[in-house]
Amino acid sequence: MTTELEVEVEMLCNLSQGIYNEGFEIGIENGIQGAVEILREGGYKDWQIIERIQKRYGLTLEEAEKYVIVQV
Repeated sequence: MTTELEVEVEMLCNLSQGIYNEGFEIGIENGIQGAVEILREGGYKDWQIIERIQKRYGLTLEEAEKYVIVQV
């Protein structure tokens, strides 16, 4: 394999990894949002939802609040 081809293959691998990582992050975001909706429908209070998603997804308090507390 030539050096030029090696560089191109590495660039494509990096691009593929970036696309994968972005898709993974979007999937996690959607999962958390779905969990919040389900817990709300189940009658959980905001503080309970925050505690649950913090524990399940390893979020800080501030990160969890962004999913639960609706900014108007």
